[in-house]
Amino acid sequence: AYARQYQCGVATVEEVRQNPNVPFYFFLRNPYERLRAAWAYHNSQAISLPAHLGRASWTEFCDAVLAGVMDHHWAPQIEGLAREPDEVFQFERVGRVWPDLTGHEMPRLNDVKSSKPVEQYRRTELEQLYWLDLEFWEDAE
Repeated sequence: AYARQYQCGVATVEEVRQNPNVPFYFFLRNPYERLRAAWAYHNSQAISLPAHLGRASWTEFCDAVLAGVMDHHWAPQIEGLAREPDEVFQFERVGRVWPDLTGHEMPRLNDVKSSKPVEQYRRTELEQLYWLDLEFWEDAE
């Protein structure tokens, strides 16, 4: 949204779907780190997780996600894309890659300093849930 508004006319989902000539670069965040960040953000803000979770502990959150509780903040990222990306980049590298793609710097936005859980609770199962995202993330530049 920032890039679309201030920088370089980033295409909308509909434009990407309708025109195969529109370049489609996808920035994929490490799914386990994304899950940890979503939990930390929701538990540190005035907002909370979906109503039935309230302010869930990390273990309660993991249990809920593995039971099928999804939200766009932690749902798998690769499934349901507008089309296959021309190139996939690791989101963690967006600050280094963005200027090469657009000619503009990308400021650090939404920098929340909440503490993330260090416990590896059900990590193997979570990584199995996000296996496709992990596969693309590991292969990304």
